[in-house]
Amino acid sequence: MFIARADTKPHGRLAHEAFLYSGFDEFVTRASQFVREAVATDEAIMVMVGAAKITALKQELNGVEGPVTFADMETIGRNPAQIMPAWQEFADQPANVGRPLRGIGEPERLNPPLPAPADNATTLTFTTAQAVDDFVERFLGAAGFSTPQRVNFRDAARILATNCLTHGNGRGSLQIWIDGHTAVCELRNSGQMTEPLAGRQTPPPGGDGSGLWIANQLCDLIQIRTSSAGTTVRAHLQHSHTDSSRPQSGWKEFGDDWITVYQATGMVSVQLATNTDDALIALRADAYTTGRNLSDIAADVVSRTARYPHA
Repeated sequence: MFIARADTKPHGRLAHEAFLYSGFDEFVTRASQFVREAVATDEAIMVMVGAAKITALKQELNGVEGPVTFADMETIGRNPAQIMPAWQEFADQPANVGRPLRGIGEPERLNPPLPAPADNATTLTFTTAQAVDDFVERFLGAAGFSTPQRVNFRDAARILATNCLTHGNGRGSLQIWIDGHTAVCELRNSGQMTEPLAGRQTPPPGGDGSGLWIANQLCDLIQIRTSSAGTTVRAHLQHSHTDSSRPQSGWKEFGDDWITVYQATGMVSVQLATNTDDALIALRADAYTTGRNLSDIAADVVSRTARYPHA
């Protein structure tokens, strides 16, 4: 558990402290006190913990009114790459810009050891990303995944394979298997990853790390482990008959601008608290009513000069 305080100055002070407690009741007592302090000084605060703790805190804070936001870590934290963007969206809300902020967060244990691949995993040694494309799509097709899911996971695997080839020795190995209702794809190479937040923060269009960030959006979870022996990246995709949480298909229709449109769609889905299909509809509608190109609308969102809903 951690607590954080940030002041209002540009590049101002951020206090990030451990929050230790001995049981559920002590958590509720101390966390509610921290929230009350924030409300009393008109500081916006977000509490990102599990659902049971949110329920208990709301009961304890009954009658307390103020700029308090709750976020379910059990939902957001399923993919750790969603945690930092959620905090960033909280900080970027118009009502929170220029005011002191507080936060309480409790992520799960970071970077536990990965279990061994399944005994029946299918293996590929590759020297091109195209080989991974074909291999992953055939595997998912045989496993009964829908076309949109196959496309998403294939694109994620291609991005990860390209990183393997670029940062390794020009070769990589892949294993893929089914774990219950989830496809798991593991890629290994001899390189080392030195940036611990790679793929966790929304990058500028075309900036370093955009590929890994996009791969995180296309999967339910990406786990990265790196050491002197090399890097292992494991991607997970849960089988479902409908997949409204991600863009369904057709991103290549935007040509070279598809990454910007994709990033903007994810950001708008958070701002509007809706799924990515409806977020893309909102972007298209904005482009139609203003007579501007969709890529220009998307670029405004990514650069944070535009937000939804419009003021």
